Amino acid sequence: MQHQVQSIVEQVKAAHEEGKRPRVHGNGFVQLDLTDRKRLHVWGDHRIPRESIPSQIHDHTFSFKSTVILGQLIHRTILVAREPAGAYDLYQAVVNHGEDTRSVKQEGRVSAMITAEALIGAGQSYSFQAGRFHETVAPWLCVTVIEKDGPTLSQGGPSPRVLVPAGLQPDNEFDRYVSASGFLWAIIFEALS
Repeated sequence: MQHQVQSIVEQVKAAHEEGKRPRVHGNGFVQLDLTDRKRLHVWGDHRIPRESIPSQIHDHTFSFKSTVILGQLIHRTILVAREPAGAYDLYQAVVNHGEDTRSVKQEGRVSAMITAEALIGAGQSYSFQAGRFHETVAPWLCVTVIEKDGPTLSQGGPSPRVLVPAGLQPDNEFDRYVSASGFLWAIIFEALS
C-alpha cells in the first residue's frame, strides 16, 4: 500500500508541475485530473466548499473503478424508480464549462432506495457501471483514485442525472472552479502528507 501511495504522490506532483488545475465537486470534495482516464479525489476537509442543496445521489456517464488510497468511505448503491413517486426530483447535468455543470429538471418525481452499502478502506477498490445510481460519503479524511471507462460529459458522453430533494432547487450558482487553485493544492498536499 505504501508503494501505491508514493506512486499517487508522484503523479500529483507531476500534475502540479504541469499546471493542472484542481476543482471542487459540489458534493464537497476536491477533484484533480491526473490523466484523461484517472482522477484523484480528496474528501473530508471541512474547508472544502459544497453546494447549498445536497445532490449526492447520482449516476455517471462512464463506468469506473475507485480505489481508496487513504482513509475510508461509505459507498451506497441506489435503486431509483418512478413508481411510487417519491421524495426526489430528477435532474440532468449539463455542461457550463470544463467539468462544471448545472442541473436541469426532468419530468416526474422518483423514489430512491439503498440496495447495497459498503465501507471501503485503504487499499480496497470497488467498481461501478455507467447509468446506475449511487452515493458516496466520506465526512472524514479520505483520498481516492478513480479510473474511468468511457467518455465523460465534457468528452461527449451522455448527461448524468442527479436527485434533488423534492421541492428544493439545485444550487446552479455553485462553480467547481471558483476556489483558488493554491488553496485546493494545499488541501491535496496536506491530505497526502
